[in-house]
Amino acid sequence: CSYFNMKQYETITATDGMEALNKIKMKPDIILLDINMPRLDGISLFESVSKAYDAACIFITGHFSEAFVEKAKKAGALGYLIKPVDEKQLKASIEVAVARFDERCILRDETEKLRADLSDRKYIERAKGILMDSFGLKEGEAMARLQKLSRDKNKKLAVIARELIEKEKIMMR
Repeated sequence: CSYFNMKQYETITATDGMEALNKIKMKPDIILLDINMPRLDGISLFESVSKAYDAACIFITGHFSEAFVEKAKKAGALGYLIKPVDEKQLKASIEVAVARFDERCILRDETEKLRADLSDRKYIERAKGILMDSFGLKEGEAMARLQKLSRDKNKKLAVIARELIEKEKIMMR
């Protein structure tokens, strides 16, 4: 097992999977794991690490096996190298894996933001509906009231919308 900090090329090595698991304390930029390690195989190790945090991983093995490739894919590996591996292959694989991992992180962050925005939008639409029904307002007028409340209370529009929905629930009981 190796951990590369791409800025410093710091490396941590371990003789078996359990030792590697104990040594990986910080979030590494990339993890290189042999699939066949004593006490804990590389795929199981990476699955354990992945539960704690996202990490880029390249598996290295001396044996090609379709089953290992499938397990590596399911675990989320960003590379799979067959030994012997020379320095150029390793460097190229690390750079590509780190780039793909960075892209994955950006996409995940964008997806989470879009989900949050969609959720906020649903609350805002529901709050507008409450105002429209309660006060006979048109959609634009209801939105203007929500925006004014947001400014006056110095709260995000989605927070105001949630508060209005909660108050409406209390009133309906």
